[in-house]
Amino acid sequence: MTALKSKVHNRGVPPDAFLSKLIAWGRTAPGEIFAPNPRNDIYTAIKPELGPWQSPLHRRAAMLEVMRVLAGFESSWDWNCGIDTTRVARDTPENSEAGAWQVSYDSRHFGEDLRRMLKSFGCDDGIEFQIVSKAHHDFAMEYVARLMRWTTRHNGPLYRNRGVFPKSLQHGRGGVHGGVEVKKLPDSELNQHICEWLGLTGFFVLMKRGLYYRKDAAGYTSNISEAWRVTEAVANQYVYPYDEPVTKHPAPLPSHILGLEALGNMHEAEKRLETEEQIEAYLEALTDECGGDTPKGKASFTACFATARQRATALLLVVKPEVFEG
Repeated sequence: MTALKSKVHNRGVPPDAFLSKLIAWGRTAPGEIFAPNPRNDIYTAIKPELGPWQSPLHRRAAMLEVMRVLAGFESSWDWNCGIDTTRVARDTPENSEAGAWQVSYDSRHFGEDLRRMLKSFGCDDGIEFQIVSKAHHDFAMEYVARLMRWTTRHNGPLYRNRGVFPKSLQHGRGGVHGGVEVKKLPDSELNQHICEWLGLTGFFVLMKRGLYYRKDAAGYTSNISEAWRVTEAVANQYVYPYDEPVTKHPAPLPSHILGLEALGNMHEAEKRLETEEQIEAYLEALTDECGGDTPKGKASFTACFATARQRATALLLVVKPEVFEG
């Protein structure tokens, strides 16, 4: 974890326990928290230091880096930190900060998603908010991440003395961001992950006299693409070891990377994206794979020329980003 413990200006380095919780949350947090939106939010503010955004995984890692540094400035990574003692204004349950990111109950007005979070945790006032922010760390992390997608004006370090905060973020290129750096996968591994996501793995074909069974064991074929693909349980029902044996064999995976059929297979895979957020994130990732910095509104045009490999990589960055870590 050495690379993740980059120094934060005047605060030192974060504890291992804090980083472990932050990274664990970042790997499973809802993708919508990191997806593009039209507002001038935290991603706009930190783009000079950590951008341009190369993929959804890059955006996720950049958010974690901001949270790592911001928690250092706000509380020295103390989950139980209380009210800001330097504030001149009168303390109230509305404005009293709590937790590692020193967020207060009055921040709920920025977004409906913040209010939904409070309702789901039974937070009806500022006192309950302070208790939950300190005790429930996943709540604290998701809340501050969502808040920064609405505004960068709630946390002082994000807008006061802008020359200091970015210096720690630049160190962060080897920190949380570097900890989930995107790695290049070989074609076979890319194809395996795509097939797993599509539910195409774990199937078998049946052979007799050097030929494959056709669907429902109705005839034979020498063409593997026409062979009957079945689960192992079904295959075992047909296996016969005597005179003219029937044998089972792992079914080869359809190619989504190489060959004439790869693009067609990837087009079918693309149709499995279910939400607008997934489609938008996929187009962004695909644009990055094709060279990035495509003028706004032309991402779909760029996608027309993407190779099967570029499409597979972009798709996995959206639906299985963890495969690129390490």
